[in-house]
Order: sequence, then structure tokens, then C-alpha cells
Amino acid sequence: MRELTIGLSPITNTIFAGTLNKRKTMWMPGKQDVTDQAVMAVAGYVKKERIIYERAGKTYELKEVEVSEELLAGAGNEKQK
Repeated sequence: MRELTIGLSPITNTIFAGTLNKRKTMWMPGKQDVTDQAVMAVAGYVKKERIIYERAGKTYELKEVEVSEELLAGAGNEKQK
């Protein structure tokens, strides 16, 4: 059985789960869009754990922040739950 892989499509900004070919260059048939499940799983994890990471020489922290209805209304094209 092939290893399950999770990846982000740079074109559609969709998170997929599935298997890759032997060269790990293409998705095999049967990949699934798991964007909503992945986002909610990470949100649940962030809520319980302090996440600090580095990228391009800068340090970042992920954390849960409550937003107001006004901020959500002005979010434009961003996905809302």
C-alpha cells in the first residue's frame, strides 16, 4: 500500500489527500479534497498547543484569535465558516 500524502495545490489553493506515483511527481487517481477537514484539524491543534516556527529567517507564532462580525463582513473573498 502506498503512503498517504497531503499537499496543497498552488493553482486552486486546495488541500488534497491521496497517493503519489512512484516518482512522487503526480497524484494517483482517487485524491480527495480535504481542505475543510485539514483547516479545522489545524485550528483544533493550534487551540491546544503553542506553535512557533521559522521561515525565511523570520519567526512566527500560530494562535487562535477571535474576530468581530464587522471584520468578517469586510473579509471580501476569504472563505468563511
